[in-house]
Amino acid sequence: MADPRDFLLNTDYEMDQVVLVKTGTVAAGTTEIAHGLPFTPLVFGKCASRDSFSDSTSFPYMSSSANDPVLFEVRANNAILRIINNTGGPMHYRIYGLEPANCTESVGPTRNTAQTFILNTDLNYRKLYAKGSVQLGSQQVIAHNLGYIPQVMTWYEDSNGLVRLSTTPNATVNNNVISFSGTAPAIIHYRIYYDEA
Repeated sequence: MADPRDFLLNTDYEMDQVVLVKTGTVAAGTTEIAHGLPFTPLVFGKCASRDSFSDSTSFPYMSSSANDPVLFEVRANNAILRIINNTGGPMHYRIYGLEPANCTESVGPTRNTAQTFILNTDLNYRKLYAKGSVQLGSQQVIAHNLGYIPQVMTWYEDSNGLVRLSTTPNATVNNNVISFSGTAPAIIHYRIYYDEA
């Protein structure tokens, strides 16, 4: 089989399926909105102070201040999205959610929230190598044996069941394995891609 890194899109390899799309604007502070899914989605996305998204940045959006480092972040549990906006003003968001690896629930299509361009082969679509979760408390090692450092996404689930895109260095990636470390009872959800980091 051909090297998946040579393709922008290759349907021989699994791709992420977005099961949640939410867009809107929130005032400063914490806002909770129902996501309507029967499980906790793995959320990621963009935020911006301009509704054109010309100044967009990925969240979590962090400041350099040690006193209040999180400016914009989204967390999820099995019922709600908790949007934290510490920027001091309104923020626009585009939130996307993926299904966790252990999920067996059915979800409806997101086509009613998608733009006209569903696939654009000018863009790279990451090819999914593996997905799963690990319970922290002792070092957990996942072998990928790709021979190079792959792209990886991780989400941190705390003891209250709140999941957020991981910003802490709890994963170490090399050419053959990914090592996860941290304190129990946290869980790390991960996705490993054939695409090179």
